[in-house]
Amino acid sequence: MGILRFLLKVIAGILIFFSIFTGMFSLEVSEWDEHPVVYIILYFILGLIPYLLGYRLFAGKEKFKEKLWISLRIYTAITVFFTLTMELYNYLRYLNHKKLSHPGDIYLDSIALPDTLYFIALVSAFIAVSSLMAIYITWFKVPKIIYIVSIFSLLLGISIPWISKDDYRAIREEGIVMEIQGEYTHIPWNKVHSVDLNGYIEKGGRNPDRFKWDFIFYTETGTVKMEKIEFNSFGYTSSGIKNSLKIKKKVKEKGIPFSSDSLSEKEWRIVQKEMKEQEDEKTPPNPEDFYSLFEYNPIEKRYER
Repeated sequence: MGILRFLLKVIAGILIFFSIFTGMFSLEVSEWDEHPVVYIILYFILGLIPYLLGYRLFAGKEKFKEKLWISLRIYTAITVFFTLTMELYNYLRYLNHKKLSHPGDIYLDSIALPDTLYFIALVSAFIAVSSLMAIYITWFKVPKIIYIVSIFSLLLGISIPWISKDDYRAIREEGIVMEIQGEYTHIPWNKVHSVDLNGYIEKGGRNPDRFKWDFIFYTETGTVKMEKIEFNSFGYTSSGIKNSLKIKKKVKEKGIPFSSDSLSEKEWRIVQKEMKEQEDEKTPPNPEDFYSLFEYNPIEKRYER
């Protein structure tokens, strides 16, 4: 009997664990503007019902009844609250990007916060979300200090990114434009001396390594020293390759000297692995576009420059 109870708890734990991910996944893939009812039903079927079954097996009948509502609040806090917070963040970024965009943009890049400020904003946002989740789970039965911490962290997490919300760099028809803390800079194409396309391997740590590339613009700003402006972290994605080809096309149209890296054997192995990984994507990158970007002939296995 003890072994059977242990096995049931193991099965219940697995069911609870996977119900959290399936619940979050059902919300993540949802298209709320088209079929909201379908995705709510999907959340119940894939997430909430398996969670309740798992919790019933794990806790037993009496404890399940006693802790039902708090367990539901814990589950919805993890799946709904966390997922919708991330969706809201992405939506606000989209709105800000749309606000900064210009009809003449070839490529638009928002300017990231300095590492220290970014870390403070990230930690503040995490504390704020965690505090709000605690308030919800306990149904507002928390010490007053939690309310103070949540409000302070929320204000700090919002105000820091707000400082740089209007900062951007863009490649446009008229040249390179930047605005940082209200200071506008325009560098026309005739002040761009040359452009390099540099590839490199981005270490993934626990995740797989990825191949990335940067565009480096060498500009003449009226001083003796040549200045560099980098547009970085392009990768093997449909948007990354598409934007890169647009940048390259514009540079060549302007007659600006352009050079691109030759990939090492290790870099090619990583790129080929990424190509295979993305074959089943909804809109996979076209390998031919990548070869065109780096001016490589895959049949003859040589660069055409």
